[in-house]
Amino acid sequence: MGSEGIALLVDLGGNDVYKIPVGANISADNPISVAIDLGGDDLYTYEKSSQGSEKPRLLPDDGSGRLQPENQPDINSGPMSFSDIPRQGSGRLGIGMLFDLGKGSDTYESLRMSQGFGLLGVGALMDAGGEDQYQCESGGQGSAFMGLGILHDGDSGEDQFLSWQYSQGFDYLLGYGL
Repeated sequence: MGSEGIALLVDLGGNDVYKIPVGANISADNPISVAIDLGGDDLYTYEKSSQGSEKPRLLPDDGSGRLQPENQPDINSGPMSFSDIPRQGSGRLGIGMLFDLGKGSDTYESLRMSQGFGLLGVGALMDAGGEDQYQCESGGQGSAFMGLGILHDGDSGEDQFLSWQYSQGFDYLLGYGL
């Protein structure tokens, strides 16, 4: 079964690596997707097709390509990922929820529409604790467009949140980002 058909994923623990859209509805065939991980130091990532860069700080591409603005005058003008794959607690025309309930140190990496993102839907990511790292270039970490996007990190670990644009509590056009 491909990742398009996952409505419910439950992992009982251990250090896991997820390279599929976890807790993200990615097609009309699965309007609801919920993932529950009960423990471990987990890596939520994706299949990478290139290297990232430090200036501007960009994650590796997933094969979708990037917009390359003319002359790249500064970091605020690009290059933006063309990736259209929602990941890690993303609801796009549906509901996507990811609950990592362990106290492990987790890493979340995605290009766009992830980590508690809602677009005409509800997306939520809840991590119960640990020293976590969140990286999403655009449209993530509790952001929404005409929907609801929630990122909740429990406990008081030393977490790191990195993003480039339209993220971290961002909402737009009837959206609610938290």
